[in-house]
Amino acid sequence: MLEYPWNAREFKAMSRKLVLIPLLLLFTISFLAVSPEFNPSAKQIPVLSEVSVPPSGPIIWHDDCSNTSSFPDLAVWYGGAMGSIAATSGYIYATDYGSASGSHGPVYYHTFEPALTINQFISLEVEIELDGSSALGAAAVLLYDSDYNRVAILDVADSWLASDYAAAYAGWYSDTFTPNWLTPKDHPADTVAEPYHETLRMEANNSGLFASIPRVGDFKMMEYSDLELDRDISYLCVQFRQKDSYTPCHTMRIHDIKLEYDLGHAWHHDGSTMNPFVNQQVHLNWYNLLNWANGSWASSGEYLYPQSIDADSGWHGPTYVAELDQVYPLSSLTNFSVAIEAINDVSSYCGKHTVYLADDDFDLILGVHVNDAWTASQQGGVYGMHRYKNYSGTDNGPVSATSFSGINDSLSFRVEPDVGVYCYNPFYGETLLCEWNKTEFSRNVRYVILMSAQLDSYSLMPFRVHDILLEFTNTSVAEEVDTDPPLIISPPDISFEYGSTNWIVEWSATDNNPDYYWIMLDEQTMSSGPWDGDNIQFQFDGFELGVYNFTLIVKDSFDQYSMDSVFVTVEDTTSPTINHPADILISPGETNVSIEWIPDDLKPDNYEIYLNASLITTGIWNATGITYPLDGLTPGLYEYQIIVYDSSGNSVSDTVNVVVEVIPDYPFLVDITLIISIGSIVVIVIIIAVICRSKGQGSPGAAGTGYNW
Repeated sequence: MLEYPWNAREFKAMSRKLVLIPLLLLFTISFLAVSPEFNPSAKQIPVLSEVSVPPSGPIIWHDDCSNTSSFPDLAVWYGGAMGSIAATSGYIYATDYGSASGSHGPVYYHTFEPALTINQFISLEVEIELDGSSALGAAAVLLYDSDYNRVAILDVADSWLASDYAAAYAGWYSDTFTPNWLTPKDHPADTVAEPYHETLRMEANNSGLFASIPRVGDFKMMEYSDLELDRDISYLCVQFRQKDSYTPCHTMRIHDIKLEYDLGHAWHHDGSTMNPFVNQQVHLNWYNLLNWANGSWASSGEYLYPQSIDADSGWHGPTYVAELDQVYPLSSLTNFSVAIEAINDVSSYCGKHTVYLADDDFDLILGVHVNDAWTASQQGGVYGMHRYKNYSGTDNGPVSATSFSGINDSLSFRVEPDVGVYCYNPFYGETLLCEWNKTEFSRNVRYVILMSAQLDSYSLMPFRVHDILLEFTNTSVAEEVDTDPPLIISPPDISFEYGSTNWIVEWSATDNNPDYYWIMLDEQTMSSGPWDGDNIQFQFDGFELGVYNFTLIVKDSFDQYSMDSVFVTVEDTTSPTINHPADILISPGETNVSIEWIPDDLKPDNYEIYLNASLITTGIWNATGITYPLDGLTPGLYEYQIIVYDSSGNSVSDTVNVVVEVIPDYPFLVDITLIISIGSIVVIVIIIAVICRSKGQGSPGAAGTGYNW
């Protein structure tokens, strides 16, 4: 492995050309250029000694328990862990339980590196033997996450001192240690007679989590969606338990352990053939110095290498393309590793070689790049590349060094959801190459592309690709990516009457993957929340007069945004109201007489009073009335008109007529009234007397009756 200090600058190659080169050097370089030692097809460059290529599909971690090498350390983080274990005759057992109250005993663990995730878990099988007549104890195998929280258990336990029964059960735990028991360990119906020597199994698939416990039954423990699929599985523990100082079961043994998991889908090429790579011209927009030219790549049977490049000027070269059997989103990539070899110990070598992943449009996503752009030195570099869809991006590693003689190693990339892409470069270590962007990370990984470029006719730096490995999560087959931003149908600008209530602005917005919305007024968030794809309403009132710009912002679950603005005008088109005082008759010079108007409006402003069409006064009015005095008027007819305005210029008017005249004083009118009153009384008395007289005389009755009627 080479280790150099590097810098990150690449100069134009042509500026480095030498004008004079000693004849001896020319001869040496010419000889080396055709020497088998530097001919890629001659296989003289040492091949990579080992490339780790995990198989695609299910993997079984198996311990036959013939020794304890898989469990080197006591789990000191487990409460009550103490004692020791040993192995003999194909099983692991406890040799010492320690001394403590409660449950205690040896707990030893195996570490998975790298850690698994629950969505990779397929099954756990454990063969356990227990016989504890008149004794207590338990033997178990457990899974734990990186925070030492229990994930799962397969356990056989004898908690009954005076019986020959034990409980065999499986359990699954959330990260808050909430258990989902298959069979409660203290439930008599789940006990099994001792001795018990069986294989317990726990299995997960798309239908759920299941357990098979011999002599107990087969059970569905929980739904698959409830398994916290992103949670890790970092440790597998073997455990033997003693209760207080009770005699432990004389037989507690773990005979066999199998953990099956699936690293997911993988694409692997070992360099033994050019298939499925084909010569195909694709654009090289991600690197603006390169031009495509015809040429060929070949396989030596052990590695791939650029065999020839047609003559051309500038940087030019071919591309070979392999289309993946399935298309995956970048977010599902767990490993992209490339084992490469390059020799650059001749100063006249130069070249650019890239192995990269491309999307549906052949745009580079991630790539391994080897570069020497200096024709008379060994300056160059090796680095990992990332490019966004707009071709901007970042690189890992020093891109140039004053002395770069080559590489025989591998570079790798991994995606950590919600964080970003990490790149490991043997010259530079691992760095975060780019941060998480949901839209970009939904780009499809569709192609693996080989590219080599030569400068003019300069000698091409030899380059080999020994191995390419892509691994994706087992739920990673790409679906249709939503590249369309949400659609907003903009409502028309709207006006509301000042003083009204329940104002509503409504947008119609649609998207296949709606997520969230914000309603903004200038830079202030007025409303926000989850968006389910329905219309979005904003109800408000209480705003002052004016024009307001409300902006709706919506995004979908692929972090694509759309926005729309609506201008809302709060206006006042309602005229003030005013009462109408009665017309007035007064005498000349009469005082303490006035006109009082009572106008009303939400936004009062000013008023004007006219006398016979001439303006006589103005003022500001508010919630109180407007009074105008009428003192000292001479005889005549006066027309008083008031006009009141609100702040928006709406107005209302009212007119009051005032008559001023002399009212004469007539004393005899009182005597006439008295006379008339007395006369009326006399007449009434006379009429009553006449009526009474008429009734007193009667009328003759019938002849001979002696009655008068």
